[in-house]
Amino acid sequence: MSYVAINCDYYRTPEFIKFSKTIKSRILEFVIAHVVRGGGKGRKYIYDNYYMKGKLVSRFSQDDIAEYFSTQQSHISTYLSQLEEMKLIRKLERYIGNTRLLYYEVGRWTGELDDKDTYKEKLYFNVCFDAMAQAAKELRKMNKGAYTIPQLEKLIKKLDPADMWYEEDLEHYTAELERIENYDIQ
Repeated sequence: MSYVAINCDYYRTPEFIKFSKTIKSRILEFVIAHVVRGGGKGRKYIYDNYYMKGKLVSRFSQDDIAEYFSTQQSHISTYLSQLEEMKLIRKLERYIGNTRLLYYEVGRWTGELDDKDTYKEKLYFNVCFDAMAQAAKELRKMNKGAYTIPQLEKLIKKLDPADMWYEEDLEHYTAELERIENYDIQ
């Protein structure tokens, strides 16, 4: 018998399981799947201005995403705003004349591009759900096993994934959680 070993505590959390069943989760996966990692035709700007500076960014129009998911553009706009609110993506704007282009930053990378031993990508998605699992664990300790989703969401909103994507993530989460006013979540 074989199994896939995944080293992510958050896969077992109710928050992640609930999120993974939503259209927001599928849209996030779609955006992540289209991260620009090469400077080919139509991607040179993102490659030069974001990827080469350590950012994982994708570009897809909301209309195209809406068509792909067979829904309205306004729904996609709402879902992307909710993903940004959850700190799973960051919207980046660029104007060309009067045209506003939206890019979606989903994480960062470190290391050397051509060195598979040092090149590492970290998605805000992983950072946030790792932090959420850690926060839930701390809340369970404090409240003898019980916590509410609003308490957890309030705590997580104070965390910033862009500051927590380094190799020592778990230590940083703990320090960040301690910094947050002794878990002032009431």
